[in-house]
Amino acid sequence: MRTGPVGVGDQKLGGETVRGFVVPGLSIAAQRVPAQCATVEPAPAGCLGRVSIPASEIPAITIPGVRIPRVDAGGALAPAVTGPAVRAGLVARDGVIQDQVCAQKTRPGDYRPSIYRPQAYRRALYRRQAYRRQVYREQVCAKGYCRAPVTVPPVNVAPVTVPAVSVDPDQLDGLQLPELRARCVSVFADQKRTAYQVCADVLFAFNRSDLRTGGKAALRQIARSLKQRFAGRPIRVDGHTDAKGSPDYNVALSE
Repeated sequence: MRTGPVGVGDQKLGGETVRGFVVPGLSIAAQRVPAQCATVEPAPAGCLGRVSIPASEIPAITIPGVRIPRVDAGGALAPAVTGPAVRAGLVARDGVIQDQVCAQKTRPGDYRPSIYRPQAYRRALYRRQAYRRQVYREQVCAKGYCRAPVTVPPVNVAPVTVPAVSVDPDQLDGLQLPELRARCVSVFADQKRTAYQVCADVLFAFNRSDLRTGGKAALRQIARSLKQRFAGRPIRVDGHTDAKGSPDYNVALSE
């Protein structure tokens, strides 16, 4: 926002010259708060992804003070009139993280309970209005000469609100599907997705990428179950190494 300067030229008052003055105008730049996008990271089967809501802040704003000078000439005396500076302070909120949640480890064949990730919520931000009142000095007269009144208009910077950000809680329920007989296959589902999880040791030996015999049998059961229940639906396959070894080596092993 911009306000123009208020200027008063030299004037005569009671035979004396009262020097003019200028109250500077204001230029307050627009303030923009970046878009507030929460992210839910992809997660492997049997897990709910990590949720991130970014930190946010509304910058502080200051409206400088203003002063209309005093008049002391020709026998007339009028004190200076001032309007103090006004400040609306910085408002900030920390980011919010909900970590990835995965099914608890159980022995092969045991039932795994549901997986639950609670709501992630960052409160709204609000910076109050900044308002500097009008500053006014009345007309000053002496010996038939008058000096006109002076008004510096009010300045108003509107309040700013950044809405709250919320990511709903999520849950995967453990299922037991009769067509799956492999003891190390677990199934989790909600209304939108179903996840089949196979114990890593059943699929691969340590530091190997070729499937074990038991792993092949488990995957054949999963394939038949997918065909029976989800024919024509998109399927995503996730896999990973353990944490041993260098990242570069494990990337190659994963691929």
